[in-house]
Amino acid sequence: MGLNDDVIARRIGRGRVLVAHVDTLAWSTDVLPGMTPHSIGFKSVIMNVSDMAAKGVRPLGILFSLGLPRDYDVAYIEEIARGWRDAAAKYGLYIWGGDITEASELILSGTIIGIA
Repeated sequence: MGLNDDVIARRIGRGRVLVAHVDTLAWSTDVLPGMTPHSIGFKSVIMNVSDMAAKGVRPLGILFSLGLPRDYDVAYIEEIARGWRDAAAKYGLYIWGGDITEASELILSGTIIGIA
């Protein structure tokens, strides 16, 4: 896995390799008309899972950064989080935490970590 690759990999001993990947979902470019908040959260997980699967990596967990407009709706964000939980359960991932900040539009960035 090289510089122009989609993931980073580092040997951690005993024949194991730690693999990490970051993928970002932005409202203006990645959210299609009619998508529910749940499907937005779910998509932000599978965007990361699919890139790990393409490398033959078993993902273990994911962290999220969430950029929110000042006028965000709490119920909407709770539904995004439900999408995260449902996708994480489907793919056997732990949600390890993350960060929240203010942004001009909704931005979800996931950092997924696995072992190869």
